[in-house]
Amino acid sequence: MKPAARQIRLLSLVLTVVLALPLPLGPATGLYLWTSPYIALNSLFAGNALVAMQLLAGVVLIAAAFRARWYCRWICPVGVLCDAASKVRRSNTGRFRFPSFGMAIAAAGLAMAIAGAPLLSTLDPLDIFHSFFDVFRHPSAGLLPLRISGLLLIVLVNLAVPNLWCSRLCPLGGLQDLLKSIRHLVRRKTDRAVSFSAGRRTTLGVLSGFILGLVVRRAAAATRSSPVRPPSALAEERFKAVCIRCGNCARACPAGIIRTSLEPSDWTGWLTPRIVFASGYCPAGCIVCGRVCPSGALRRFAQADKKSLVMGIARIERDGCLLIQNKECSSCLNACEYDAVIIRRSDADFAAWPEILAERCVGCGACAVACPVSVISIAALNC
Repeated sequence: MKPAARQIRLLSLVLTVVLALPLPLGPATGLYLWTSPYIALNSLFAGNALVAMQLLAGVVLIAAAFRARWYCRWICPVGVLCDAASKVRRSNTGRFRFPSFGMAIAAAGLAMAIAGAPLLSTLDPLDIFHSFFDVFRHPSAGLLPLRISGLLLIVLVNLAVPNLWCSRLCPLGGLQDLLKSIRHLVRRKTDRAVSFSAGRRTTLGVLSGFILGLVVRRAAAATRSSPVRPPSALAEERFKAVCIRCGNCARACPAGIIRTSLEPSDWTGWLTPRIVFASGYCPAGCIVCGRVCPSGALRRFAQADKKSLVMGIARIERDGCLLIQNKECSSCLNACEYDAVIIRRSDADFAAWPEILAERCVGCGACAVACPVSVISIAALNC
């Protein structure tokens, strides 16, 4: 590899790490996720609207169509780690004859996206790389092995069989190879023997991916779960299918309320983001999570739209409320930015109690955080 390419790749690795860390970078958080054409095509084929940031992936896609593996050679941070691991056992490269499945995996992933369940986008190397750094925001015993296993497994695979991931398994590399094959096919330069073998695997990938996508989408619809999702999230079953579990929204959230779901009863929703109102609430002026989501599971929205993006609804356990006990308190009323809390009074016995106006409440959690006796909770709409 040319010295210039090595230097650019190392610089790209450093920059990716900085942008993947839970730093207050706002919309720039996880910027490299937007450069992956595999993630962008999964989002597009799943029926999500394209956004301006995905033009970065479009540029990469066009460049890769004319320059084979351009992204891998110059940009991909995972490729830097894979090359370093492969050099440890470079002398063993010739011992293995592992068939290439990259194009088949890429084709299967896109077929799953068309079926409405683009879950194979989680195999994108940039998604795996960024998931690794999500543990620095909310580390936990259950989350740690799941988040770090993907990147560690890729490195170990390349230690055992040099260059195996990049050249044979990576769906992002496979997508670039697929573009190259299509271009050669149009120009009638494809080797027939190679074309038949790769084409057969790719065709099988498309068929199996589409069938698997339908199965996963039905399984997601059948699983009953009730987490509170970030604002602008797709409908629950579609959200669990479209989310790529990258952790970008959690890293970008300034309030620190977006956590990773590990509910045992909801296996189809594992590693998806959910709202936990332990350290704060969702401010009316914050729109970051919708801007950093690369898959479309969280749609982009303007600040003016926030009052119509319902995450859940507040519920009050009236028996424990201070007002019910004839004690002075208006914390929930003062905290609500949507005028969704009112104080009812009885002229008969001079009693007072807070009440939630369902038509105004968006489930932001401000009242729950402000409540001094913790009798307010936020429930998902399907509860």
